[in-house]
Amino acid sequence: MTSITLETRISRLLKDHPDLLEVLTSANPHFERLRNPVLRKMMAPLVTVRDAAKVARMDPVELLRILNGAAHGPGAPEMPEQGAGTCSGGEEFGGQGAGVRCAEKTIPDIPWKDLDVRAIIASGQEPFDLIMETVKGLSAGEGLHLVAPFEPAPLLRILAGKGFSHALMEEEGAFHVYFFRSRESKDASSAGEGVSHRVGDLPGHVVELDVRGLPPPEPFVRIMETLSSLPRNGLVLVHHSREPFPLYDQLAERGFTSRTEKIAENHYEIRISHKETDPSSKKGARRGGN
Repeated sequence: MTSITLETRISRLLKDHPDLLEVLTSANPHFERLRNPVLRKMMAPLVTVRDAAKVARMDPVELLRILNGAAHGPGAPEMPEQGAGTCSGGEEFGGQGAGVRCAEKTIPDIPWKDLDVRAIIASGQEPFDLIMETVKGLSAGEGLHLVAPFEPAPLLRILAGKGFSHALMEEEGAFHVYFFRSRESKDASSAGEGVSHRVGDLPGHVVELDVRGLPPPEPFVRIMETLSSLPRNGLVLVHHSREPFPLYDQLAERGFTSRTEKIAENHYEIRISHKETDPSSKKGARRGGN
């Protein structure tokens, strides 16, 4: 019996146990948002059970107990006692109803670029591309003030990996997150670094991106970041350690087409371009299984 853990992603949880959507919504009204197919497709691959508990202000172990009990019945594995953990800022969390916050305590006095995504989310759209594009456009010494209808737990983790600290405040049902650089961002390592250059005999602007060895959701983030600035005649050549099935729907929704070929064990090559301007369809392009 495979138990659900704090690190189980909500996408995997609902794929293996679709009926747990009703369990989640019954456990906490916050999870009603998962009924929105756009939000579910956008957030579920990035959010773990731990993240979900944090956003819903639930005890993570209590949520875990509910999910395992519903999924496995009386034979559900016993859950460990809740212990204190440590946030990135050093403060402890844990205990009944803990908010599990990892936020800076003060907001620095710097210029802020405001981005309110509440209306975008309410309309059923996903703001991830806009957020990442805004972050990319920040000037030196400038921060991002993001306003969202819920605490964007996966985004906190993603931007922390890019050198951003954050301060978080909840005010009148809205979450205000202030992202600012806590250290100089380092250039991407050779694994996962996108470099624009010609590849083989492929024409046009080609970006080669190697995401092998990167932990989830970093491959997805790197690919989406690269696509956000891809010219109409461009192509992204991704080297991945597995075939990224969840990526395909996201690409189609954003107006991209993809072709996948298995090159070797743990090496898949995915060619991504804008629909109707696919340079890989010309001479020299391999054709994969997607």
